Amino acid sequence: MKHAYYRLSLKKRIQLFYILLTVFCIFVTGILSDYFASRVMERNALGLSQNTLNKSAQALDEHLRHVIVSSYTLMLSDAFVQTMIDVQSKNDASYYRNLSALQVPFVQLKLNEPLVESVLLSTPIGEFYATKDTRSASASADYRKAFGDWLDRPSWSVQWIGAHADPLFVGGKRVLSLLLRPLSSQYSPDVYLTVNLNESLVRGDRRGQSDRRKGRLVLARRRRLGGRAPHPSVSRVRRGAGFYERHVPTYREGLFFVFQTGLATVSSSITPI
Repeated sequence: MKHAYYRLSLKKRIQLFYILLTVFCIFVTGILSDYFASRVMERNALGLSQNTLNKSAQALDEHLRHVIVSSYTLMLSDAFVQTMIDVQSKNDASYYRNLSALQVPFVQLKLNEPLVESVLLSTPIGEFYATKDTRSASASADYRKAFGDWLDRPSWSVQWIGAHADPLFVGGKRVLSLLLRPLSSQYSPDVYLTVNLNESLVRGDRRGQSDRRKGRLVLARRRRLGGRAPHPSVSRVRRGAGFYERHVPTYREGLFFVFQTGLATVSSSITPI
């Protein structure tokens, strides 16, 4: 090969040099074009995913705010107000009358908010819930045991609890729980309203808001807890089961929304209070 090259004339050598230089330039240009094109496509796809996420997050944010508003509307019903009067006077003799009267507000809440799985009002004179729901009799179903850590937190009126097995009612469905204290005009100690949202319905509702591309929607609750493990990494999120708890240094309650695609994981925060 070397001898053949030296046998070439100067003109042939120059022509060969230009041919090799041209091939090299075409090769480098092709590699760089492919690289920059892939980066642009990835950036555009990521931006589209972020836009989709933002729209879904806004829709979910609005939906959860509406659940809170509907729950407070229940507190304004005559049946709820009368129950609070009996609670303040410790009149447990009227328990069954109040239970019967609260059935209508409970049903109305479920009709207005299809995501609602169950509702429970915990008071010192007893627990009130829809009669079609069967209260669990297990030891873990005790309201204070189930939500004691949340109830003891200082200065709260609304709290979201990330998806978990429902400890209050038979069936143990996966739910997101909304905890509310009564309005200030109705305030009584140890009175809490719990509204459980069906996790599978929330997932289905979010899929309906998406553009049907392949991906995963993850919903979690922001909170601060001392001595717990740090928040999961993105790799753990990709392996995880959908809903998880994310720990960030803040007491502001909210929801953390993650959309995963084959290219990347993008996220957005939701504060439905």
